Amino acid sequence: MVILTIGVLIYLLPLLLPVHGVVYWSEDYDPAKNCQNQSLILQIKNKPDPKLGHCEEETGDLSDVEVFQKCKLRLAKALGTICATTTVKESGDLLYCKNKALTICCFHKPICTRNWDTVNKNYPEKAKKYLADKEAWLNKEKRRGYETCYPLNSSLDASVCHKDCESFSSSEFAKQCKIDGGFFKCCIRSETHTVFSYYDETIKKNASVDVSEDKGIQQAGELFYLTNPAYGEADYRCLNPTSEKDPTKWGTYDPNFFEAAVTQRNLEQVPTYPFDKRFLNFADPEVLKLMVGDELEKNWKETYGFDHASYLDDSSKALLDCEKADKDSFAQDCRRKNGIFKCCMAEWNLRKFETVDRELNLSSYSAICTKDWRKCQIATNVHLCSYLEPFSGMVNLKFKTPLVNPLGGISIIEAESQRFISEKKDLRLGVRGTLCMMLDTCSEIGLFYTSTKDFMFAHDRDTFCKLEAEDITSSKVYESKEPVEKCKKRKNINIRVCPKKMFDKKKKRSNGYILFKEAMKKFWSGRKKKKSKSDKRKKRKRRKKKRE
Repeated sequence: MVILTIGVLIYLLPLLLPVHGVVYWSEDYDPAKNCQNQSLILQIKNKPDPKLGHCEEETGDLSDVEVFQKCKLRLAKALGTICATTTVKESGDLLYCKNKALTICCFHKPICTRNWDTVNKNYPEKAKKYLADKEAWLNKEKRRGYETCYPLNSSLDASVCHKDCESFSSSEFAKQCKIDGGFFKCCIRSETHTVFSYYDETIKKNASVDVSEDKGIQQAGELFYLTNPAYGEADYRCLNPTSEKDPTKWGTYDPNFFEAAVTQRNLEQVPTYPFDKRFLNFADPEVLKLMVGDELEKNWKETYGFDHASYLDDSSKALLDCEKADKDSFAQDCRRKNGIFKCCMAEWNLRKFETVDRELNLSSYSAICTKDWRKCQIATNVHLCSYLEPFSGMVNLKFKTPLVNPLGGISIIEAESQRFISEKKDLRLGVRGTLCMMLDTCSEIGLFYTSTKDFMFAHDRDTFCKLEAEDITSSKVYESKEPVEKCKKRKNINIRVCPKKMFDKKKKRSNGYILFKEAMKKFWSGRKKKKSKSDKRKKRKRRKKKRE
């Protein structure tokens, strides 16, 4: 009999935070490589192109090493933003040039995971490789820069790493950190994998672990700062071992404040988010049952702060929620501020978390999604408002529902420099704000805005209607045939109502549904009523003129 459990891998990453910067990235400053590729650096800097690369600048009266580390930190955050719609596959080559008080650092030719088809395909492969040879898999992880790694199988007790942290606090590394004016601390992170007590021996034969060095492999220091969505990918948050007596319920540090803490007092004041078994833990069959069961909307709202959740089907329920929300008090208040009310719709395919069981040749698995796969496809909405502050020229981003947990998801890096009002340096959008769907009912496929940051920034009809979208499943760019001027005249700026003749030509999606089909009946009905009332008014005017 196959017994299903949840396996947790525990990593320990020692962090050195000097007063002026952080030990970061896998490459140290090398004077011999300084300004080695000046022409390429200038090309990347002067002609911004995410595919070619990205550059950041750092100034200040700091040592070569310190200013280099600060520049790389800004660079890696930018890398996470560029690959925000999927994940980072390779960080690219590092280039830098320091001249007096100015340092320019760039990454060249980064590689983002191509699309969500690739992410979903890679998910079971990771489990296979881990199960094939746990020791080799963990050794490879340690080469990223982790101090210790432990397989805990079904346990969530990470106290073994906390003991290591206590012992490392008296190490030579920690002592030197203090001498350099820094503050030593540990990041204990866990990563959940689907693990089985018995499985087909062919897995070991067919899923060998490549332990060779990978070009461009991300190091532990890099991963610590990336704004990774964490959906179906590794979880790089740091656990707080002082948050609960029960080590299986340790909460998670706020990454921004944890990063900035340079004293013990700072560390004690870092906000901690309580343990929630449901949070990005779809691999657990019990959690999966909750998130697709009868109380799915309650669980999605409580866990992530969504304003709506329903079975995906043809996405009509979610679309009608967006239409209804456009008329409520929050949306009306947004328009009074000359802002744009927006409905960020997302689609969640949770089938892959169960599919991995079958791909591992198991004789038995939970079959929650197999019995009715449609139940494992969820649509969610979050309601928000973007408006321009008249004096500062900055965009204020307000959500109808407070963010429950800002961990996971993406961030708007250096928010103020991007013209966003933010209490923190980086504005975290959370899981709920990672991807937003373009509600173009003429489209046959689910389209998502190419840049979530641009979607959040759009504060009037002009900026909103110029947003671009793509199919993030297949990477196909979508071009709407709707003119910008017509888009700006929509009653509900979020939704393009497709003409019936055009809509009737749409084909079914891969899930067997025609996107938005049920909802369109209401939109067309509303237009007929409006047209009928308009025709009656015209007739009354004509009669009145005849009488006169």
